[in-house]
Amino acid sequence: MNVPRNVVAIGIDHGRLVAVLASIGERVKVKKWHTATVPADIDAKDAVAFGRWLGAELDRTGLGKGKLLISVPRGEVVLKRLRLPRAEESELAGMVQLQMTRQLTMASEGAAIDFVAINNAEAVAGTTTESVSVLAAAIPGERINWYRAVAKAAGCKIERLGLQASGVCALLADVSQRHTGPILGVSVGFGSVEFAVVEHGQLVFVRAADIGLGGEGGEAALVERVSVEVKRTWMSYRVGEGSAEIEAVVIPGEGELAEDIGRRCGEALEMPWKLAPMPPALELADRMRPADHLVAAPLLGLLSESVMGRPSLDFAHPRKAPDLAAARRQRVLAASLGLIVLGGAVYMAGSISLGSLRERVAAEKKRSEKLQAQYAEYLKEDAKLNHMRQWTSAEIDWLGHIRWLSDAMPDPRLAQLDQLGGRMGAEVVFTPKSGGYDPKGWQLRHGAGFTLEGKTKGREVANQLRARLVDSEIYKLETRGADVPDKFGFELTSTRVKPEEEPPKSRVATKPSAKSREIAESQKTEEAQR
Repeated sequence: MNVPRNVVAIGIDHGRLVAVLASIGERVKVKKWHTATVPADIDAKDAVAFGRWLGAELDRTGLGKGKLLISVPRGEVVLKRLRLPRAEESELAGMVQLQMTRQLTMASEGAAIDFVAINNAEAVAGTTTESVSVLAAAIPGERINWYRAVAKAAGCKIERLGLQASGVCALLADVSQRHTGPILGVSVGFGSVEFAVVEHGQLVFVRAADIGLGGEGGEAALVERVSVEVKRTWMSYRVGEGSAEIEAVVIPGEGELAEDIGRRCGEALEMPWKLAPMPPALELADRMRPADHLVAAPLLGLLSESVMGRPSLDFAHPRKAPDLAAARRQRVLAASLGLIVLGGAVYMAGSISLGSLRERVAAEKKRSEKLQAQYAEYLKEDAKLNHMRQWTSAEIDWLGHIRWLSDAMPDPRLAQLDQLGGRMGAEVVFTPKSGGYDPKGWQLRHGAGFTLEGKTKGREVANQLRARLVDSEIYKLETRGADVPDKFGFELTSTRVKPEEEPPKSRVATKPSAKSREIAESQKTEEAQR
């Protein structure tokens, strides 16, 4: 049986503090909550000053000083979705640490890196795969030190540093399990809005926008801004690897504003929307105001995670690879006495060997740099060659098109072609693969255009010619210049390199098709009106 303990969950959002006091045992019982504006004379970068104010605020409101659960916003965290070989969690920790260290643009010293596994489609179906997807997150060391300094100055201890979007995911987990595909959660704060994609109860994508309840224009303007950002989020998610069709928009909150946001987002994405109910593990002492419910929703979700048995991110206690060398170190220490006796000889031999190895390392490093430069030059030349090949491969069967158009013309006694012009449009397009160069990613888009101008014995002959070209489905036709009875001018475009194999067999006027008759009737009506 779990002994209840008091935890204060806090979130800091653009100069606003949101705090929730809860007792965590078999269930999460929320006792109090409080929101406050950080005084203007307190520098947010000064962790000690901010922490002292936070401690005083917790005392003044009766929330008390104890263990803190701090919500970390999306803007402070680097998130990466990685695919790794399937292994034990302890082994995955080492692989995640290595991959994130390679990809981070910030200093890796002191950075806290944690991860949670993502059940992909194969895992959900119950099949075994050779790889596993994980959502890895990293927060800079200087930001970790800031949170620790704030907690120390406030007289509190950090129990957990959790990702704010993880709390949103916890509130949407039950709703997500009732959908076959992912859902999109929208969490509204004072100064920012976070959009979280949840699939099979797990967080797979997060995006934040600097809009919120404290912005200009009131709630109506906020609803419109959120509807714009939710569409951008949907587009950002769809271009990512492993994305699926989002089935619904879900708002973790209640009240008229939450309904307006959900309805507008649903209209923007043309999909259903709903409000997320409170999880069964959460119990509120009093009913929250709708605005407080919206901004406190991520904190309520983070508090609920501890009793829901969900894997979660914790930057205060990140997962670490086991120390596999501990037993070896003990054996080395036991044998150290014997090694001291032989140390002199080993040192001399080792010095010589080390010098040789250093030379080899330096030589291999230079060789590696040279090969990398050569490979980069090769890719550049390959790209030039493929671009040139695609460009020079553009060709149009001009004689075939001219023959087809000539055969399509009416009898020379009825119409004469005065001018025939042709042009070709070509474009070489490259599509990268997984963000890198792919020699097969080159494509050629080209087509032909023709200009026909001439004279006819009457409008009906020109109409029949126009209908014959339209019915062929080889060309897209547009009329060129003024439409007069004794002349015709057409602009033709075609995406075909060669026209159809069987062009019109007769030069004489044939029985017009239904579309031809429709065009002729239209022209006669215009003449009658003139």
